[in-house]
Amino acid sequence: MEVDWGQLIVAQLEFYWDVHLRPRLDGLTDAEYFWEPVEGCWSLRQRADGNYTLDSQRPPPPAPAPVTTLAWRMMHVGAYCLWNRASAFFGGDSVPDDADMFDPRRVPASLPATASEAIAFLGDALRGLVAREPTASCAVISRHAEQADAYFEGLRRAEVPALRRVRRDEFTFQPGVDVTDVAQVKGLEFDYVIMIDVNATSYPAINWARHLLHIGVTRAAHQLWLVSVGEPSPLVPAVLRDGGRMSVG
Repeated sequence: MEVDWGQLIVAQLEFYWDVHLRPRLDGLTDAEYFWEPVEGCWSLRQRADGNYTLDSQRPPPPAPAPVTTLAWRMMHVGAYCLWNRASAFFGGDSVPDDADMFDPRRVPASLPATASEAIAFLGDALRGLVAREPTASCAVISRHAEQADAYFEGLRRAEVPALRRVRRDEFTFQPGVDVTDVAQVKGLEFDYVIMIDVNATSYPAINWARHLLHIGVTRAAHQLWLVSVGEPSPLVPAVLRDGGRMSVG
């Protein structure tokens, strides 16, 4: 069966935008957008030239990292996780080809100064990325089989087509999305790999965890996504964790 990978990836991203994230932003006020719950928060601020930019996006933050406002978090996702990737991977703008994904020219010079503008920007950034996403094979890789079961059920309820929960020796190497655990993927390769729950519990700083993480990250032929809810694994290089290049829930 032929699978339209572009449509598949677009459908997944649009589902999480339409169902999970976008409804939570309804009614967001400017006061909430810029609210600083503690002193010393990082936020979105107007600079001397009139542009709005994020506090200390680069270089990496101190430890522990400061608390961030909703404005900072929304623009971090919209500009530095979506907008810059669409620019780097698919072009279509004036940024030179030799600029890497984290070149500051890959994000707008000024970011939205109000909650409503921020919501619109985040939506535009997402659509800009998914509209140019190429056809690709994808693996969702967990540390434990039970985690793979849970993610598979969530994707199944989202009606993701050609979805498979793959266990040992069950890979068909047919088009589709394979949800599995890291113990099953040694020697395989996928265009896109999404490693889930890459946290300190699943991958502590010990040799066996280092070995499993290495297996997972080296399955990606073109692009690797590491996702962590909570503190990322200490095995993930600090430049990725602290530099904002890892998705942390």
